[in-house]
Amino acid sequence: MAALVLAVVIAACGGSTSSATASPTASPEPTTNPTTALPSAGAVADLEALIPAEIGGITLQKSSMSGDQFVNSGSSSQELQDFLGSLGVAVTDVSIAIGVGLSTESGEAAAMFAFRAQGADTDRLVSGFKEAYDADNDRGLVWQPVSIGGKSAERTTNPQQPNQVIYLYAKDDILFFLTTATEEQAAEALAALP
Repeated sequence: MAALVLAVVIAACGGSTSSATASPTASPEPTTNPTTALPSAGAVADLEALIPAEIGGITLQKSSMSGDQFVNSGSSSQELQDFLGSLGVAVTDVSIAIGVGLSTESGEAAAMFAFRAQGADTDRLVSGFKEAYDADNDRGLVWQPVSIGGKSAERTTNPQQPNQVIYLYAKDDILFFLTTATEEQAAEALAALP
């Protein structure tokens, strides 16, 4: 699942990838005529609107896409297929929004990823994401429950990027993945969420 989040961040920043096409289930198949679909501002406006405009003074550039567009971006992976299968949702039930920003003054980065799987169970969103994320790493991450910004979330640090702390928070059928450099930034961002 780390590859899923990284692929979306890269795509949001203008990277390009190979492609796949969506089937009506959670098992996308490669296409013989690849096209590139990148997230675009306003594609899923209601989900983008949930992401704060800035975190700790870092302005976030927002973009979004439907599940079908995500699969067509070439960013799909086996982890995504397994994750969607565990949720009991199809690619067509999914939409994704991301906000990424970098401070030119401090060099600090912040990113928020919002993943909506219509009809998915809130607890299963968090546990399924953690399982898929851990499966994509050399070693599993140690998650701990935290109360921050008025929200109950899960927190970990990726050993490959020790300066970035990762937070997971879910509300209804939306999972938020947040990475920030400071706890103050995380509290501000999470406090702004529903």
